[in-house]
Amino acid sequence: MAHVKWLSVSGSRDTAAQVTLVSGDITLTIGGETVHLVGPENPPARNGQDHFECSVYGASEDGQDTINGTAVVAVIPQTSVE
Repeated sequence: MAHVKWLSVSGSRDTAAQVTLVSGDITLTIGGETVHLVGPENPPARNGQDHFECSVYGASEDGQDTINGTAVVAVIPQTSVE
């Protein structure tokens, strides 16, 4: 599974920032079943890149399905992406 994503407003990789999932701890509940995800198993080394801890949360309109947790991502801003 790829842990690198390219994010941009236009959808173009040319103007995108590179975001890499370094680690995550997420709990997902759908249809009454809960799954706890921790990973990745072999986190990528991203020395020298800015790291950000992000809160992940959301719920369906009825509140039955939820996602929450944290993720650490490394980011290369679009000005540095070749």
